[in-house]
Amino acid sequence: MAGMMGLVVVVGGVFAGIRFLNRIRVEGDGFRVNVARRVSEIVNRRMVFPSRFHEADKYSIGTASMTVSPTVDDLLETAEFTDLMVKLTPGSWISDDWSLAEVRVRGINLAFQPGKVMDARTMWSAPAPVDRGATAKSGFRMGMTSDPASISLETGVFESLNLSWPGPGGKPETLSKLEGNLRVMDGGLNMEMRGGVLDTAAWPPFAVEQINARLKGTTLEIVSGRVALTEGATARVSGKAEMVPDGRLDLNVDIQPLPLKAILPEFWGSHVSGQFKSSGAKWVSQFKSGPPAEFSGPFIGEGMVLQGFGFVDKIANLLRRPELTLMEFLDFRGNFSWTSERVRISEIAAQSQDNFLKLSGWVEVVPGNSIIGKLRIDANEVYFAGLPGGPPSLFSRSGDGFYAMEFEITGRGNLVQDSIPMEVPVMMERGPELPRMTLPPGVTVPQPAPAPRSEVVNPVVPQPSSPAGRIPDTIDVPSIVPSAPPVPRQKSAAEIEHEFNLLIGR
Repeated sequence: MAGMMGLVVVVGGVFAGIRFLNRIRVEGDGFRVNVARRVSEIVNRRMVFPSRFHEADKYSIGTASMTVSPTVDDLLETAEFTDLMVKLTPGSWISDDWSLAEVRVRGINLAFQPGKVMDARTMWSAPAPVDRGATAKSGFRMGMTSDPASISLETGVFESLNLSWPGPGGKPETLSKLEGNLRVMDGGLNMEMRGGVLDTAAWPPFAVEQINARLKGTTLEIVSGRVALTEGATARVSGKAEMVPDGRLDLNVDIQPLPLKAILPEFWGSHVSGQFKSSGAKWVSQFKSGPPAEFSGPFIGEGMVLQGFGFVDKIANLLRRPELTLMEFLDFRGNFSWTSERVRISEIAAQSQDNFLKLSGWVEVVPGNSIIGKLRIDANEVYFAGLPGGPPSLFSRSGDGFYAMEFEITGRGNLVQDSIPMEVPVMMERGPELPRMTLPPGVTVPQPAPAPRSEVVNPVVPQPSSPAGRIPDTIDVPSIVPSAPPVPRQKSAAEIEHEFNLLIGR
């Protein structure tokens, strides 16, 4: 029995010694350099581990940082990983193959640069392949190898993923502080991410609620994503990107209703208000060459109001409708196209709640520079009923009971002008009331029978007399409508002189 216990102690001591020696080896510079060389060969990218590895527990090793140098065919310019922790399966510790059960990374910084210039210091050239010969299936070793034949990954977790790329004029744009996890499935990398902030040159920062994506080869498929545009309003995105320098990003975007003031510049937000929504919009951007990134699609505006424009005030004046200085359209539809260079609203089709006023045409704005457009207003003939002289000469009959006027708008900066040939005057006298409803032909509203005529005007109803010595609670007084005082006659000069003489005693 004593001999058996002694043998156990000896074997335990041997294994403890082997683990100690392996730990010293794993945490040495030789192991770090060999792992970097071998991983570089496997992924065909230069991998650098500036710091030594350290053992966290029996099956986990970690390092403070890792950098990846791209090849000339990569969309990436730099890739940095901080605070890596790798947990291997138990068999990997004594095998010729690494099987990574989980990788944990605190921070990942990826900088994309389609037009990067590679030199000898940054470009990675893959070494000539090395014939390793046949590897025994058992792959048994007494310690962790620094020269694995293969590396496989099951899952991963990251606390902060930060992406950056050049925007208009070279200004960096970012998608930062994403957290999530990844899993290798069917030859691809599935990622689930949440949180984060999207910060671009043309838009205010937006909070990212969720992104599900899959990377297979150089194709990144965005399965689904949600971006919070305002509180309670989100944009849903899906699509794909080819992650090569000459690739492109294609996204489908659906925008829930949100206030226009949340996305318009201050000047336009004070003149145009309402709710904006879009379904089936597209975002297309080229990574290296081609036209600038474009966001376009159909849109619907609800409760859109135009105010403060000269043409709005002129139209309200021509129609004798002061309330139209706040020109409201219940349904406002069209197509939009946005690039970093200009914004175009086309195929406008808008109508008021009573369908008596319609707006159509297009407008194009170059931010900080020019404004051009051509619009048409159609007004129902009820606006002109009873006006002296009928419809103004600027309107012409367009059929179906409408009169139309076309005009152009131009401008620069925040100054908008129109081609309607009239000044913006003080509002004229209000026109006749518009009908509240219409009836089918031949149908009339029944009128009540007229009351019988009476010869007595303002009759006084006799009241019962009050008891002697008692003051009545109420006294009924006949309704008397006072007449306007007569206009005084103008006195002659002789009468005025006579009154003055009497006043001074002459």
